[in-house]
Amino acid sequence: LVSKWMKYWDMRLYEALEASYRRGLPMLRFHFADFSCSLIVDSGKICFDPDLATLKTNFSTRTKAFIDFPKSKFKGITDSNIFGKIKRTNADLANKSLREAEELISMLDILPRKYSNWLVLFSRDRGFPVSNDANTFMDFCESYNFIDKMQENLPSIPDC
Repeated sequence: LVSKWMKYWDMRLYEALEASYRRGLPMLRFHFADFSCSLIVDSGKICFDPDLATLKTNFSTRTKAFIDFPKSKFKGITDSNIFGKIKRTNADLANKSLREAEELISMLDILPRKYSNWLVLFSRDRGFPVSNDANTFMDFCESYNFIDKMQENLPSIPDC
């Protein structure tokens, strides 16, 4: 009688854990707020600190820890192995969550290209964009006005 009662509660725990697990998987990408990176200028190029590969690795490690939680950390009342089934039965949802998170991280790859023209303002040789393209006085004036306009917009660079 006691073993039936314990199995009954293991099944109720399984149902509650699975419901929380199914709700938690799609939300993983929103709850890892401590993943942050900065855009930095290194060797004349805009890049991430830490790099995207490190971000992907850290996110994958934490996500896999969440995915493996029912099997590795939760034993239930009777130390049964039924909690390992949660991972198998929800594998499609876990894979979808991982794909969505990787898509979000890969979308960050656009940012260095988006802000690469701001490097003109930070280059040591301010004449660099002018000396390569300015053949006439008008070319020089256009380049100068472009740099002047970018300097005016400098405070409006968003904090990434």
